[in-house]
Amino acid sequence: MKKITSKILTLPKGDKAWAISTLVIAEHFDRRHADVLQSIYSLIESGHLGEREITLLDRINNLGFKVQDKHYILSERDFLIACPFIGGDKARDGQVIVVDEFLRMKEALNDQRTWKLERSALRLEYPGMTEAIMNAYDDPKPSDYARENNMIYRVLFGRTAKEFCEHHDVKEVRDALSEIEVARLKKAQRLNTSMIEMGMSYHDRKAKLTEMFRVKVLGGKT
Repeated sequence: MKKITSKILTLPKGDKAWAISTLVIAEHFDRRHADVLQSIYSLIESGHLGEREITLLDRINNLGFKVQDKHYILSERDFLIACPFIGGDKARDGQVIVVDEFLRMKEALNDQRTWKLERSALRLEYPGMTEAIMNAYDDPKPSDYARENNMIYRVLFGRTAKEFCEHHDVKEVRDALSEIEVARLKKAQRLNTSMIEMGMSYHDRKAKLTEMFRVKVLGGKT
C-alpha cells in the first residue's frame, strides 16, 4: 500500500493525527504569516488554545541562503478554533481547502489501518495452511510448502512468489497488494487449507481455485 502523503498537512513524528503549520495557513488564507502567528499567540494568551512551543523550519530563501522560519503546528481542533480569528482575503476558500484535506487524510489513515489489520490476519492464517500440509504429507519438505504457496500466487497473480516480488521490487508479496488483493489471498489460503484437510489432491485443488477465482494461470509448472 502506498505511503499516505499530503501537500497541506503534516503528520508529526510519533503522532497519529494530522496537523497543519501556520505557514501553510498563511498561504491558503492569503495573510501575512506574522499576522497569523499573532492571532494564534492571542488565542494562547486568552486560554482558548493550549500552551505550545513554537518550532523552527529550515528553508532556502530566494537568494539561496538557509533561513529558519518560526511557526506553530496546529491540530485539527486548534485549527477550527483559530479559523474565525485569522482572517485573510481567501479565508473562506482556505478553510474549505484545509477542512476537506483533514477529512480526506483521516479517511486515508483509516483505510491504511484496515489494510494493516488484514495483513496481520494473513500472517496468522498462513500457519494454518502449513499445519494442514504437515498433516497431509508423509514427509513434508520445504519444496512442498513452496509448491502450495506458489500455486495460490499463480492462480491469483499469474506469478510465483519470487517472480511477483521481483516484478514489483518488494521483499514480501503482501507489501505490493491492494486491500482487494489481500482479501482475495486471504480467501484463497482459507479455501486451500480446507481442501487439503478434506483430502483433495494438489491438481484438484489447483483446478478448483482457478475456477473459483476465474484468473487465467500463466504457462509453466507450479
